Amino acid sequence: ASDLFKRAYELDKTYDSARVFYAIGLVYSGKVDDAIALVAGTPAESDSALVSAYLDVGRFDIIEKLAQKKIDADPNNAQLHVSMAALYLKAKKFNSAINELRQAAQIEPGFKVQADKYIKMIQNGQDPTE
Repeated sequence: ASDLFKRAYELDKTYDSARVFYAIGLVYSGKVDDAIALVAGTPAESDSALVSAYLDVGRFDIIEKLAQKKIDADPNNAQLHVSMAALYLKAKKFNSAINELRQAAQIEPGFKVQADKYIKMIQNGQDPTE
């Protein structure tokens, strides 16, 4: 399938969907670095299907970098911090997840009660995303 996706991409390298499918094929073929190079600096870089592929193969580090880019571009977006917290939970980085929830609550005070609830769940070994 990866060869088919590569061929489709080569027919029109400006077509982002073909780039995404090719990158996903590379990820599942174990060629993650090639996938990263293929999508770097393009809208395909943060495509949700590609991000899911990174998740499927356990490459939280890549998703963390993409999420951090979004946070750097919009640091006062509480939802981005909550999303980063969810990623940290999947990666079992509990302290980092708690820190992101605290940042989200500082940005959006109306979220504080819910953030505190999630933080307690994490501290008690529970996953609030389940």
